Amino acid sequence: MTLPKIAMPLFPIKVPSMDREVLFRPFLVKEEKILLIAQESKEERDIIVALKQIINNCVQEENFKIDKLAYFDLEYIFLKLRAKSVSNSIEFKYTDPEDGQVYTIKVNLDEVEIAKNEKNDPIVMIDDERGLGLRMRFPTVEQTVEYKKPGLNQDEVLTKIVAACIEDVFDSENVYAFDEYTPAQQTEFIDTIPVPVFGKIQEFFDTIPSMKHEITYKTKDKKTKTLTFEGLNDFFTWG
Repeated sequence: MTLPKIAMPLFPIKVPSMDREVLFRPFLVKEEKILLIAQESKEERDIIVALKQIINNCVQEENFKIDKLAYFDLEYIFLKLRAKSVSNSIEFKYTDPEDGQVYTIKVNLDEVEIAKNEKNDPIVMIDDERGLGLRMRFPTVEQTVEYKKPGLNQDEVLTKIVAACIEDVFDSENVYAFDEYTPAQQTEFIDTIPVPVFGKIQEFFDTIPSMKHEITYKTKDKKTKTLTFEGLNDFFTWG
């Protein structure tokens, strides 16, 4: 006689970059084990790979390609999965830097959303007179894992990330799909970008949408203060 099957509830999560809902099941003990093993390594790349595996296990949509999603999607989906699988509330102790007192901070994960920055512009102009510019795209989960490998040369990593995130180059007459060119051609193009224009590319990366949430608390002397959480590591302590 076989043991009875445990019914799994399904729930939708809206994937930010896709702007549509996808069905998931809660993560189970086997997924919790995956996360614990990754936490023990304390390596960011191992944790990202673990989150990928957990989300792939729980998603209920065929051909769901998490590697092609933006990295902030991965963080957001996992946070919402955690809310449904364990609890929608997390609690931790915070030491106020001014009065030295320890306060209990509670975060409702259901209230956490992706914050968009109005300065994030995927269009970067190089030469206005020629109509020459480029169109950026967000780094994917796959690219994030690839460039978190230990021992990589940071200058080389920067060039590869920029190359991977250029959707196309355009001028007043044509659009050039960047993926259709060789790595050598891509590097040559990137190396000739003027420094001020490269600063605009850096601003694109600096203003990518992120998981952000603010919490207020009151100190013992009745002051109201605000804590800002941004990114997954601010919500959970690994280790």
